[in-house]
Formats: sequence, C-alpha cells, structure tokens
Amino acid sequence: HTVIDIATLTGSIGVALGKVFTGTFTRSNKLWYELEAAGLNSFERFWRMPMDELYRKQMDSTIADIKNTGGRAGGSCSAAMFLGEFIEMERWCHLDIASVSSSSEKGPYKPKGMTGIPVRSLIEFTRNLIH
Repeated sequence: HTVIDIATLTGSIGVALGKVFTGTFTRSNKLWYELEAAGLNSFERFWRMPMDELYRKQMDSTIADIKNTGGRAGGSCSAAMFLGEFIEMERWCHLDIASVSSSSEKGPYKPKGMTGIPVRSLIEFTRNLIH
C-alpha cells in the first residue's frame, strides 16, 4: 500500500532546510498531502523536495547501471532519486532526517538530544489511514 523509508541519508539536507524541516521526497501528491497534514497535526514540519529526472542524470555512469552518488550539488535530491531507483510504487516516500534527528537545545515538542522525529507524524499518518 505505502512504503516510507526514514534515514539520516545526507548532511546536505541540513544545508537546504536547517534543523526545522524534514526533507520529504515522494512521487505521489496524495501521499505528500497526507504526510504534510500528519506533520502539521503532530507539530513536526515536512518540506517536499524535488524529484526531477535531472537529479537522476547526475548518477549516470559509463561503466555501471548507476552511480551511488550524484555529487555534492543537489546531494539530498540525487540521493533520494538513487533510492527511488529500487522501488516502483507510487506511494513511496523517503524522509531524510539527518538534520532533525537530534537537537542541541530543548524546544516545544522537541527534547534536547535525540528528537524522535518523525515518529509522532507517522503515528498520526497511520491513524488517518485507518479512520
């Protein structure tokens, strides 16, 4: 039905979004809206990142089917495109939590240390699916 992978995949997501938003990569508009709503309801922020074929081209190789890196520029986007090469489902999402998985200061709904982001949102997302 739906696959959501969560990883501290790239440090470059922190350059793009800082420690505020979880980088969200999906080909499905419907899944994006469902995750965004779950995040808003659980006080965890998601930002949809581009999954354009130009990022996939960064991984072209003359000696292999695909390289596992697209280089530094657009690194989080090409990394998500790399993961997407191995899943054909429309309802797939990659959450890059590298910049939000820990916090050096306590904040509302976010402890100092390991934050647990995006667990609350995924619980909310699942509740919304079954109701």
